[in-house]
Amino acid sequence: MSNDNLCRLPFELVLKIAEYVEFSDVWYLGTCSRQCRLLAYQILKQHYNIDLIQPRIINPFGHLVHAAVAFLGRHGVQDQAIQPAVLQSVANHMAIAIFDRIPNKKERSVSLDFLLDKTLGLLLDHFVYDPTLKLRLELKENVKCGENLEDIITSMQQQQPECNKLVDIYAIKSTGVLMVDFLATLAQTVSSLFDTEEANEIHHRLLNFHLHRILDLIKRKYHTYHTNLSSYSHDAPMIGQKKPQADNQEFQLFIQFLCALIQTDLFTLKDLEDLTYHHITSFFMTRPSDVSFTTLGGFKIILRNSNANLAIINTATKNKRPAFYYQWKLWLQETQSRLRMLLDLIRATVRKSAPLVPQFKYITLLLQDSVSALTLSQTMEHTTGLEEEEGQIIPVS
Repeated sequence: MSNDNLCRLPFELVLKIAEYVEFSDVWYLGTCSRQCRLLAYQILKQHYNIDLIQPRIINPFGHLVHAAVAFLGRHGVQDQAIQPAVLQSVANHMAIAIFDRIPNKKERSVSLDFLLDKTLGLLLDHFVYDPTLKLRLELKENVKCGENLEDIITSMQQQQPECNKLVDIYAIKSTGVLMVDFLATLAQTVSSLFDTEEANEIHHRLLNFHLHRILDLIKRKYHTYHTNLSSYSHDAPMIGQKKPQADNQEFQLFIQFLCALIQTDLFTLKDLEDLTYHHITSFFMTRPSDVSFTTLGGFKIILRNSNANLAIINTATKNKRPAFYYQWKLWLQETQSRLRMLLDLIRATVRKSAPLVPQFKYITLLLQDSVSALTLSQTMEHTTGLEEEEGQIIPVS
């Protein structure tokens, strides 16, 4: 199909086609002609929330960062191996572009702070479209969280050799995730170019700031999704019909990104504890202690401390039972997801700090609560088969 024919297609059809291509494909489409550029910018605005059509401020530096991401996506991975030469080449161009925009030595720290903030913000916004990160997550999808804890750990360990196929044996400290490797290369290049410890401190502070910002945004979207869905829940709610974990796929990608970032010197274990305290502990809408079980007078599921954002009644039918059923299924799903997340993070930190055993406060507490809740729920599930017709879901204020 020629470029002109593509531009004549209905925009709804073009958006559907865009779901099957990468960001780099859309970006390079915009280099073909003026019509293709306008079409590519419209796709970027709809699919990636990148407004290049009528920006408030024309920002050539932002275009440069997006172009760098597109180049990495097109040439950074060959035959499932990350190309360190490509990463270094792009990092050199980015570092020189930052250096050339700094007016003088007197204002160097302020200008470097501004430019690195812009650069890291745009780069991290692209992490969810990293093809190597998506492949890393796909390799973990056959991990079965409904099994015993020992089976979960074993099945996760079996995935590790497959993930390592993405790592180039000639790369230095490669994590197998394209964006993480590029961030590490860029940080080293900027540090060498400016030859100052202040550059490392600025980079570290801004990286943590944007990680907190992105996770907070993902958390808000996740809470809004389940708040709206719980208001119109049914006896067989959508949470059990859709693809498992589809509602928090961005969060899963973020955790895999974080696990790879932990392997570098850019992110410390203290940074992980801070991120866990401020965002990860409050990400899920339910807590392990929110649900308990009893077999007195028949099998019963008891809900405690219901999240105020989750509806306790179907707003359309005024029926309470579907809403409580939804909360129970959400609790079970989140308990499993929480355990998987914690095991991934702990494995990444142990691999980095070996042979020393890392000491965590918040992650350890979350893991203990999740294991206890999941073990109890699995026991009840195998005993009762979750026969909702025979059991009851009882809210307790």
